[in-house]
Amino acid sequence: MATIQLGISALDGDVGKAVREVNRITQAVKASAVAAGVAEVDIQTTNYSVWPEERYDPERGLPTGERIFHVDSMMQVIVRDVDTMGDVISAGLEAGANNIYGISFGVQETEILSADARSQALADAQERASQLAAGLGLTLGDPISITEGASEAASVPAAREVAAGIGGGGGAPISPGETLVRVQVSVTYAILP
Repeated sequence: MATIQLGISALDGDVGKAVREVNRITQAVKASAVAAGVAEVDIQTTNYSVWPEERYDPERGLPTGERIFHVDSMMQVIVRDVDTMGDVISAGLEAGANNIYGISFGVQETEILSADARSQALADAQERASQLAAGLGLTLGDPISITEGASEAASVPAAREVAAGIGGGGGAPISPGETLVRVQVSVTYAILP
């Protein structure tokens, strides 16, 4: 899965006008993400802010009395089909998003992958212990203790691109890389005479 922050910024001397513009575009960006296959429950507002900026005369450095209002809205979008990430970004930009932050990738079902990694780690531990025992002319007995270290899902770069460039018949070029799930186990075996 992938997570991205899509944002909308506007400024105007009329705070109401700036707020209405950001609200309108935010709804359009949200609708574009849903149309691209994102579930509504996977779209969450993470920031909404309004603040004034006093304008200054560049020559004298004094306030002009003019005030501009900044309005920002940011939403987090979770894309569960990574292959559509470029399309979601392109659709958001076409709908009016003008800020993109924090693309990150993760694993949706870590339990299944962790269980598989754990099984592989246990098989590897037994194979290595058997080799060591055989190398010393000993016989490997049953496990005496087993401990598991921290499981982790780590992203690593890869060369695969999800889509072509914006306006070129596809979405924004996004390279999800590869996410690895690792499980570390430590097994102590008895040695038989």
